[in-house]
Amino acid sequence: RRRQNRPGGLRISTFSRATDAKGQESARLDHLFVVPAPDVTGWQVVNGGVYYLTTDRKLHFLSGAGK
Repeated sequence: RRRQNRPGGLRISTFSRATDAKGQESARLDHLFVVPAPDVTGWQVVNGGVYYLTTDRKLHFLSGAGK
């Protein structure tokens, strides 16, 4: 089989951990981050966005659009 040529990148889905009246997590999708960089070596979700590190040792910040 031939390997498919797909652009690299990173997709991160973050979900709410807020609880409802019954004490269960809402599991609501809060943010969907799409990082098109094919050379991501690490990432960390923070309040309001995500930081990611690329192979050229540059740190990037992708801001979320949540409330």
